[in-house]
Amino acid sequence: MLDTTGILRRCSEFTDMQDIGLWVGPEGGWSDDERNKMSEKGFIFARFGERVLRTETAGIVTVFALLHA
Repeated sequence: MLDTTGILRRCSEFTDMQDIGLWVGPEGGWSDDERNKMSEKGFIFARFGERVLRTETAGIVTVFALLHA
């Protein structure tokens, strides 16, 4: 889960890339209620560096980074 409150994670930390699901949030970020519900389901919050990417490009950039890690 990409979120500005997440921790910086490296792709090498994950042993099985098939276990990764990428969720790109709405502009303005996830609500506290959404974050709480996702945390209860075991989602891990991560961020993609210091920049906040636009919704239109966040998925594309992150998938590219995952594929070339």
